[in-house]
Amino acid sequence: MRKPAVSRGRRKHKKPNKKELATVKALSNLGNTPFAIEKRTGLYHTTVSKYLSDAEAYNDPTMPALIAQIQAREIEDLTVLTVRARARLHDIAATMNPIEAIALMDRSFQQRRLLQGKSTENVATLVKIITEANKDLAD
Repeated sequence: MRKPAVSRGRRKHKKPNKKELATVKALSNLGNTPFAIEKRTGLYHTTVSKYLSDAEAYNDPTMPALIAQIQAREIEDLTVLTVRARARLHDIAATMNPIEAIALMDRSFQQRRLLQGKSTENVATLVKIITEANKDLAD
C-alpha cells in the first residue's frame, strides 16, 4: 500500500486565486524573492515566478487596490514588530552590547524605509546633483 504524499505547506498545481496573485505581487513589490514568497504563500517558487512575469494575470481593475492594501498591511506588521523590538531593547539595553543594540535598531528602521519606498530618496537627490554638476562641467 502506498503512503500518502507528505504536504510541505504547498498547494498541488492549482491556479492561484485573485487574493493569492495580489499577495504574490505585493510581496514581490516589497522586495521578496520567489523563494521567500513560496514560504509565505505555499505556492511553488516556479509558480510565483510564472505569475510575476505574466502581466495579464494582473489585468483585473481591482487588482492595484488589492495589492496596495496587502502592501500596507505588510508595512503595518513590520511597524508593529519594530515597536516590539524597541520595547525589548529597553528591557535588555542594560545588558546588551551597545553595537548590537544600534545594529538592531538600524536594521528595523532601514527595513521599514525600504518597504515604504523611502530608502532611495537620498540617492535620487544625489544623482540629480551629480548629473547637473556634470552638465555644468561639460559646458
